[in-house]
Amino acid sequence: MVPRCNHYGDLVCPPNLPPVDEVQKIISRYKVGMVLVVEHKNPPKPQSLQESSSIEHELNVKARRLSDILLTLERESLSRGYRFATGFSAGDCTYCDKCVGTGEECSPPFQCKTFYGRHGHRRSWNIGKCGH
Repeated sequence: MVPRCNHYGDLVCPPNLPPVDEVQKIISRYKVGMVLVVEHKNPPKPQSLQESSSIEHELNVKARRLSDILLTLERESLSRGYRFATGFSAGDCTYCDKCVGTGEECSPPFQCKTFYGRHGHRRSWNIGKCGH
């Protein structure tokens, strides 16, 4: 049996997401999309627990920067009349140290971005369909 992800039960992770077919139905209504790629070098493999914590913090800062960029793009799109503008992140939500989880209310609900792949989509296949 495959072990569960550490984030299973977080508010933007299974089982707290709509069914895949429902998400596919919603996404199929979009006619235009944009792929934003932010590159960064992965830090070296940690040699100690303390180093691991430092690297995790560094990655969370980078993930939060990406979420902030997505929020700015969403806000600008909404102000220009694109009512259904939404962004998907790459990775876990990093706005709280620990997600409150199933049955609780998210403290930054409009900042939290869910990972595209958690909705049953394969990035490489969809980006390939866009001609990249």
